[in-house]
Amino acid sequence: MATTDSHRFLTAEEKKIVESKDVHEEETEFYSKDKKLVIGGVTLEESEQKKYGPFKARSDGDVLYHSVVNALLSALGDKKARDIGTLFPNTDKANSNRNSSDFLKAASELIQASNYELADLKVMVKGKPRLDWQLVEKNLLNYFKSQKLTPDIHVQATSGEEMDGAGKGLGVEVFAVCLLQLKTLDQSKFLA
Repeated sequence: MATTDSHRFLTAEEKKIVESKDVHEEETEFYSKDKKLVIGGVTLEESEQKKYGPFKARSDGDVLYHSVVNALLSALGDKKARDIGTLFPNTDKANSNRNSSDFLKAASELIQASNYELADLKVMVKGKPRLDWQLVEKNLLNYFKSQKLTPDIHVQATSGEEMDGAGKGLGVEVFAVCLLQLKTLDQSKFLA
């Protein structure tokens, strides 16, 4: 009788692991109270807004969403949707001040239409702005649940110890790593 091998590694076709990075510098030249500083779908408090301003970006500048979306799109490997710029060009005025949740929605819909599911998402935020990162994590989890995706999500932050621009408070740098895996694994490969 065959037994299940629960310790088998997934093949490259069964899983896709991708890292993405995005960086946005703070907007100082054209600061506007109308544009808010948003990270992970959370608008920062007024005190943080004044210190770090909104980010330079065509959209709302949510650097965390941008990094996550680029990781998801890259993992899917669709040449027509390889990154945010392919789907939502910054040269298109329709994307001016666009809410970055639109980008996350597009990536989520592409994942749902694929043979893959989002299994894991890890995000590291480097910079000075202070934010309740558990709130960002919960926000991402709730968003993905609303899209019928249930990844394990972890968001953490580091100050950067003033070693570079993000560490000195000139902007924020975000790294995102996602794991997509086949929705239905070939169970015969698990048999001993």
